[in-house]
Amino acid sequence: MTRKQKIFRYICLPIILIVLLSLVNAASSQVVDPLVSVSEVQWQPQGEFILVSGRTADNDYALWLYDAEMQVIAMLPAENAFSINWSPDGTRFAMGRNIIDVQTLETIVTVNAESGIGGWNTDGSQVLAWADDNQLGLFDATTGNIIRTISVGDEFPDVISWSPNSAYLALVLPTGVTRIIGTENGQLIAELPIEYPIGLRWSPDSTQIAAGFIELVDEGIPNTLPFAAEPTLASIKVWDIVTSTQIHNFSGLPEVPIRIRWNPQWPELVGASADGLIYIWSLQSGQQTNLVRTTSHLRSIEYSPFGGRLIIGSANLDTPSFPAPVSAVRPDWSRDVVSNALQIVIPQLSIELLESVQTACTPPNIIDDVPDTRDALQSIEDYIQSVEQSNVFSDGCKADLLEIAEAFRTQEQE
Repeated sequence: MTRKQKIFRYICLPIILIVLLSLVNAASSQVVDPLVSVSEVQWQPQGEFILVSGRTADNDYALWLYDAEMQVIAMLPAENAFSINWSPDGTRFAMGRNIIDVQTLETIVTVNAESGIGGWNTDGSQVLAWADDNQLGLFDATTGNIIRTISVGDEFPDVISWSPNSAYLALVLPTGVTRIIGTENGQLIAELPIEYPIGLRWSPDSTQIAAGFIELVDEGIPNTLPFAAEPTLASIKVWDIVTSTQIHNFSGLPEVPIRIRWNPQWPELVGASADGLIYIWSLQSGQQTNLVRTTSHLRSIEYSPFGGRLIIGSANLDTPSFPAPVSAVRPDWSRDVVSNALQIVIPQLSIELLESVQTACTPPNIIDDVPDTRDALQSIEDYIQSVEQSNVFSDGCKADLLEIAEAFRTQEQE
């Protein structure tokens, strides 16, 4: 190391660190949240943090880091925040080709890939990205170097989705065909008879796929979309990838859902359309259980890891919103984090929901110091106090439980 290099290292680097820390502190201490339009929301797997990508009032791209109670921790400039992915252990997240430490917000490694990172394997040691024009690559999450490639065939896919168990890749081809291939060897597992899926989403156990569809129909057919250039029917279908069979067909939707999410704790599926409608179906009965209206121009939606809350990101657009159907109602609980941009929602409030979340939050073999959910029916104040004093629950769990309890308290006061 030369003398000039040493001078730079010992004088310039501390100055750079001071500037970076001051920027982070300034962002986290802002009184007015500059977020005005959301592109994507991602809940950390442990529920402690939420990443929100979007735009500021100055129309700059940025990434916001929130804690479990939806308080801003930091804001980062983010030109490549169109795709953000948490590592399974929640200590890192990918933004573009960079892997970032959630505590320091420093880039740990930049992956030597031709695209942004599309997901993590189950132990967080590898990430998925394009290796070249026609091959996917698995890259070492520590070094950023490629480990091996995966051939996707001669047709470049329009959409690629990695299963939660890292075993499969869903490829939507330009022809509309959806293929499932194995991550290990690239071999064809199944070719699903589904064409041009919208918002494709794997089930948590990686055995099923849900997606939205638009079907052109003859003019005058009931339940066609009123705003379409041509008469179309919208639906969500669920497929078993092993048998290539359709399990559910939720049809007759007034608008095609652009975001589909599986409840991580309940057999429940949610579909959200751009006009702010959220459809909820039971995967046990196959019936729609609710239809609620939230902020219009919806862009992104995500369940908390414990299934208690939905976070909704919207685009604050200066265009008229679509009118909601008569059957749509307000959610049982909603709270604006940022007006017209970020919202917390509990679509269907019930004691069963509270019990399910508390069960998901309770570590195995823990019996003591767990609040009795029956207290919530007798005295919500006592239940809230028990949750706040409990040493069993993580911050993410407490935030879910306390928000549900607050919804019950509000119901009692109305």
